[in-house]
Amino acid sequence: MSGDHGTSVSVPAALAAAREFSDVRFTLIGRQPDLERELGTASPSNVSCLFAADVVEMTDHPREALRRKKDSSMRRAIDLVKAHDAHACVSAGNTGALMATAQFVLKMLPGWNAPPSYRSSRRAAATRTCWIWVPTPRALPCSCPSSR
Repeated sequence: MSGDHGTSVSVPAALAAAREFSDVRFTLIGRQPDLERELGTASPSNVSCLFAADVVEMTDHPREALRRKKDSSMRRAIDLVKAHDAHACVSAGNTGALMATAQFVLKMLPGWNAPPSYRSSRRAAATRTCWIWVPTPRALPCSCPSSR
């Protein structure tokens, strides 16, 4: 678990989400000492940990993270999605490395030429709103009403 502020921000946020959404299973992935320090002794029953030897830093080039950090928390999280042990991967870390690793490990769906992406802003965060861009597959016709 990395991001601009590391586990000191991401772990408490994940724990808050786990408490609010008790029917969702959360797997926190990171270096063992970092996770144990932030988790303490009390964590919700729907939170588990998976330890990784490495973390993709914000300054890592996506290509180098993909090639050299195969035991990173980011790679382990994406591997869980590929193995169908997780439905999604959320990262506050290096977006370029996340997208490159996800595209390499998960591949693209047939007919899709770009991965979906998520966008938020300070204003959106204050209103709990986000934008998700999902590119239209090349093979599917648009079922939107025509604009006349």
